[in-house]
Amino acid sequence: RKCPLILTLLVELAPGVIEGFLDGHLWVSRESVEGFKRVNMFVRYLYGDPDLHWDVYSSPLAAMVQGLSQSDAELFLHPVIWEIVQLKWSMFGRRKVVWECFQQVVCLVAYLVVSLSDDTEPTRRLVASLIWFVVSTYQVVRTSWYSMWQMCTGRYLELPVSQCCCIRLPRNLSDPFVQLRLCCCVLSIVLISYMMKGCLVDPHVGCVATGQDAPRLLTATVAFLQWIQMAELFKMHNKLAAVIFFGRAMLGDCLRYMMVLVIWLLAAGSALFYLTLGQKDALTSNFDHAFFLFAL
Repeated sequence: RKCPLILTLLVELAPGVIEGFLDGHLWVSRESVEGFKRVNMFVRYLYGDPDLHWDVYSSPLAAMVQGLSQSDAELFLHPVIWEIVQLKWSMFGRRKVVWECFQQVVCLVAYLVVSLSDDTEPTRRLVASLIWFVVSTYQVVRTSWYSMWQMCTGRYLELPVSQCCCIRLPRNLSDPFVQLRLCCCVLSIVLISYMMKGCLVDPHVGCVATGQDAPRLLTATVAFLQWIQMAELFKMHNKLAAVIFFGRAMLGDCLRYMMVLVIWLLAAGSALFYLTLGQKDALTSNFDHAFFLFAL
């Protein structure tokens, strides 16, 4: 019964001893049958009892995921941990991921139908818009309700901003794919509202437009997010899932690099603009000319 506590302490104080600790949960038979030996794995307490761990992020497996560094990632290949992960995946993990991916595919198909349908197919476009709107609204409401429930029950992360204050973030919003999905659904609802504006003004003329009245930046952002969130489908494949985790590890470095690149772009573009054009209103158009000069 003390296995979860022992494992948590080993993750914090002695990660190098965890492999030997996990080996103690393997019972290998002395006898072999046709060259194979029977192996029993005692995973009851390492799996995590829901009655004892009311917060899933306090389970032994969560302690390893959150506490171990990337250099200790090979511990997840241990047969005991591998069996626990497979049990969780087969019992509820696969079903949850498939349901989330199914909703994303429905939204993407509805978006393509609305975008590619012409004015001669108003009924198809209207039905696709309604399906797109209902699924997006469901995802926003469900994510918001779950986030509020986590905040009320203490399932949140404390992100320090300074020495005297911190920000509390629900644990489900710490997942980049959840953040991406929530942004995509909110922007999709706004875009559909622009498309359906004609139904409120004149139901007989242009009831569902293709988004011409919507801001171009909004339409482009929704189109980008609808496709980029399909990367979550890679979780269904073991080798492709590694690409996602590698990309998440590189995301922080890429953002810092882009920040330095943008600063250099603005600085170099501003200087070149003054040297080449020298207009008095240079400060109002520095970014456009900086981007143009950088592209050249």
